[in-house]
Formats: sequence, C-alpha cells, structure tokens
Amino acid sequence: MKKKELISIISIVSLLLAITSTIGVMVYYNVKIKNISATKTEVYTDYAYHYAFITENYDDPLWESIYAGAKKQGKEYNAYVENFAANVTLAYSMNEMLEMAIVAKVDGIIVEGDDSIETSSLINTAVEQGIHVVTVLNDCVLSTRCSFIGINNYKLGKEYANQIINYSKDAPTKVVVLLNASNATNEEIMWSGLENTISENYSKIELHKLDVKSEIMFTSEEIIRNLIKNKKEQPDIIVCLSLTDTISAYQSVVDFNKVGKIEILGSYQSQPVLEAIDKNIIAASMAIDTDQMGRSAVDSLFEFQTYGRVSDYVSVDFSLIHKDNVKQFMKHTDEENKP
Repeated sequence: MKKKELISIISIVSLLLAITSTIGVMVYYNVKIKNISATKTEVYTDYAYHYAFITENYDDPLWESIYAGAKKQGKEYNAYVENFAANVTLAYSMNEMLEMAIVAKVDGIIVEGDDSIETSSLINTAVEQGIHVVTVLNDCVLSTRCSFIGINNYKLGKEYANQIINYSKDAPTKVVVLLNASNATNEEIMWSGLENTISENYSKIELHKLDVKSEIMFTSEEIIRNLIKNKKEQPDIIVCLSLTDTISAYQSVVDFNKVGKIEILGSYQSQPVLEAIDKNIIAASMAIDTDQMGRSAVDSLFEFQTYGRVSDYVSVDFSLIHKDNVKQFMKHTDEENKP
C-alpha cells in the first residue's frame, strides 16, 4: 500500500472516531438534560406571615428544640418561622440579626432577651415600625415587647433548693450556684426562691454565687474547672443554670475524678446530660418543655397580630430529670431523633 493511501485511510478512521465520540458525548448530555428536566421541581409555599427567630446560640440543642416547636406551630397559622442565624454565612451578633430583621420588615420577631440597653432599644425600634416582638427564655424588661415566654424562676429556685436539701442529708454542705450576668433579672428571682427556701430552716447549708461570665480572662469552662480542682474552693454541690455549664461541670467532675464527691444539679436536657444522669454523674437536671416554649412564642405573636392584645407573660412547664425517670426521657429523645 502506498504511503499516501495509508495516510488517507488513517485520516478517514480518525475522522470517524471523532464523529462517533462527538455523537456519544451529545447522547450522554442529552440523557443527562432529560433526567434533570424529569427531576421533580422544588415546590415553593407562599406564607401569610414571616417571623424571625433570633438567638446567638442557634446550634445549641436547647435552641434547636425551641425553634423546632416554633416552626411547627407557625405552619398552623400559615407563618414561616425563619431561623435567622442559621441562614447567614457570617457570624453576626444577636443585635445585628435584630437589625437585619427590622430592615427585612418581618411580621414578627421571636428573640432571646437580655438586660442590655442596646437590645431593649432595638426591640423598641421594631415595635415602633409595626413589628411585634416576643422574648423567650430570658426577658428584656425595659423593652416594649408584647409578651415574654419563660418559666417561673422563683418556683425553679425552690425546686433547686429542695434538691439541695435532699442531697445535703442534713450535713454541712457547701453549694455554689453558677450565674450568668447577662441573665441577671431571671437569676436574681431564681436565687430568691432558692435562698428563701433554704435559709428558713437549713443553717448547715452554705450558699455561694459564682458569675461564670464576669471573668474576661477566662471562659466559663475554665472557671468551672478551676473551681472543681481547687480543694479550698471545691463545693459539695454545683448548681448549673445553663446547658453549657452543666456539660462543662460534668466533664470536669469526670476529668478530676470527683464523681460521687461533687453532686451536679443541671439545667435542660440533651443526650450527654441524660446519659450522665443515667450513669450517676449528674444528680438531676431541670428540663424546660422546649416544644411548648416554641409553640407558645408563635401563639403569642399571632394572637397579638390578630387581636391586638396578648398575655404579658406566658409560663412554660419544667420537669425534674433524675435517675428514676431518665430512661423515659431517653426513650422520648430517641423517638424524636428517628429519621
């Protein structure tokens, strides 16, 4: 075969392979496009109301649970409850998110309150612009919010006192209550219930406060660890008023081999807390009905929006979780977490 003929044949074969390859690629992408077109189109729902749910600790199990209750209840009123912190790419403070919600002209705001003047001012601005605001868990007493959804803190203090009395067994007992300065009003009320119940009849119980947020140089976890490992400062009972402090205390007690020597009375419920109660590392924990709290927040917003009035304060139930009933709570949590 001549060289020119060989080159010609090779050229023709190369051309055929190129055409075949091109057709194959076209068929492949044509099928992909058809498959994409056949995919179910995302369904968008129109809502009558848009409520903003705002807290800095949006990924905390406590706030996730409160939000879940609010979101479910929102559907009952054709309201979309948006978790503002979860839908932004950058880390914003709670007050920055409040400003964003005001600019967005939402219909209502559900927010974790505090005692700061800045938060009060922003809530007042929202109300002036016709946006109704409900505070949850912690109030903002200087603001014009329409309702506060919380627990009876005096009653909570009395319940903690009853547990302290139970674990003291009428022996000299040192108790340290971990406080958070940003929730001063609620904690003062709780402290009154605790102190009044104990001071009336139990002189052997020595009560102390420790503000775990006041030390700028140290985190609350470091403050708790220092408290537990210091023999002179070491208490017999630690009362924790937040889920974060409860977990920090439980981990520190384990790390420093103080299980059984220091009793922990915690707050709220999460899988680690329930497991620690089951293992006798945490004596008991006060659990808020977070689903009820979230639902009540939406109920209050809608009621005020519809009728122009609502209860100034809505009380939410709390339960004591201890060794005898922890299995029930663990079972309920497992059922909630099922896909």
